Amino acid sequence: MALAHIGLGIMVLGITVTSSYGITFDDTLGFGQSKTVGEYEFKLITINDRTGPNYTAKVAMVEIYSENQKIGTVFPEKRVYDTTSPSMTEAGIEANLFRDLFVALGEDLGGDIWSMHLQYKPLLRLIWLGPFIMILGGLVRLFLLKPLSETANS
Repeated sequence: MALAHIGLGIMVLGITVTSSYGITFDDTLGFGQSKTVGEYEFKLITINDRTGPNYTAKVAMVEIYSENQKIGTVFPEKRVYDTTSPSMTEAGIEANLFRDLFVALGEDLGGDIWSMHLQYKPLLRLIWLGPFIMILGGLVRLFLLKPLSETANS
């Protein structure tokens, strides 16, 4: 049972830290320009056209830096599936256990300027890790430990 409670605590910690310390910016970026979100710098490199099997897309290339070190490149997309449907946004995500960085491509504002949605979410993965630990705790209790009725009778 303790394992399930630890999982609950981990999930609550993830929810609390993510909602309290997460940072979101909606801004405009031109090619070669960058925006700092927390300790991370997002730099728009280019935007290209791509044709998929049933859609056309604008695909951005955004490099992410931390302390002047490149930590990743993401490719957010703006997809149109047919001429009558609204466009769909596919976020670019750079993630590890301690933080998630999201980039969503907004609208073309002309002159190689695009609106961008940038997010930093610390400890977001703990929100998912906690329930898995809770499930593991339940399985351990169910299959490896004596049932509660047997321990109560002893």
